[in-house]
Amino acid sequence: MTQDSLSPSMGNSPDNITMLERRIVQLESQIQEFEKQLTQQQKALTAAGNQLPDTSLLSPSFLTRAFAVWGHMIVAQLLIVVPLYCLIFLIGALGR
Repeated sequence: MTQDSLSPSMGNSPDNITMLERRIVQLESQIQEFEKQLTQQQKALTAAGNQLPDTSLLSPSFLTRAFAVWGHMIVAQLLIVVPLYCLIFLIGALGR
């Protein structure tokens, strides 16, 4: 259906009115389908949002995310360094 076929210059013949009514019905069914899809997508987004953990790593604030990463980095460093220091102290104590 082209733009020319819907122009007002075509007149009000019964064929044109019938064609326009069919087009209106098609458009209304498309709108209903789009509304169904939108509702499904909104439900999917809500479900996906509920599955995300409540953590500072996902905060919208940059500073909150930065300090969360920094805190995780400190914990990771402690997990690596503390056992190494214990091992070094044990080797040093046994060497005396």
